[in-house]
Amino acid sequence: MTVSPTVSVIIPAYNAGRYVVECLESVLTQTRLPTEVIVINDGSTDDTLEWLLPFADRVWLHSRENRGVCQTLNEAIGYASGNLIAFIDADDRWEPHKLARQLEYMAQNPALDACFSYIKQFVSPDLPAPVRASIACPAEAQPGWSKITLLIRRDAFARTGLFDPAYHTGDFIEWFTRAKHVGLCYAMLPDVLAHRRLHRNGLASQTQHQHEFAQILKAHLERQKTKAPQQEP
Repeated sequence: MTVSPTVSVIIPAYNAGRYVVECLESVLTQTRLPTEVIVINDGSTDDTLEWLLPFADRVWLHSRENRGVCQTLNEAIGYASGNLIAFIDADDRWEPHKLARQLEYMAQNPALDACFSYIKQFVSPDLPAPVRASIACPAEAQPGWSKITLLIRRDAFARTGLFDPAYHTGDFIEWFTRAKHVGLCYAMLPDVLAHRRLHRNGLASQTQHQHEFAQILKAHLERQKTKAPQQEP
């Protein structure tokens, strides 16, 4: 008997009052609706919670003190009941058929643990013109090696581990290197299924990013040294 897939969507929200409604609407109007939507307001100091409250009857909403994005994601994974998990940042948005397309592909390829898609970036239109002009935005869609395109089987986290709170800008890259190391089976769909907003709050300092990337690379190389060699046939 085939078990119907259940999908938990996780949205960490921190000071996203201007954008969180657009994000939620893109999730709640999917052509294939998720089983549940988990939103954690991670100690926002703006009006994020006020914008979230009208959705309280349609999402699982939890508001608490700030703990950072990784701890928020890990906490929400613990709450999730779906056998598949998707993530979206509170200032981004999905195409209406995002979940349907990925669920269809994973049903056709049952050996997959996870599925990504292409992503299109855009400069937030609410920014002043000089700020918009200063933000470099790729004109073309790109492979979306990102949480916001990811649909993953919940039990895969037992092998990959959760997100490491030690990282602030490289948390996904660090997790993905571990996932590849343990043999996560994944695919990249060529469809554009997610849109990433570029704005001032989303631009991490280059120094911090470079520092974390160096740490991630070092840890990855150390894991490669301890990886068991392939047996010759």
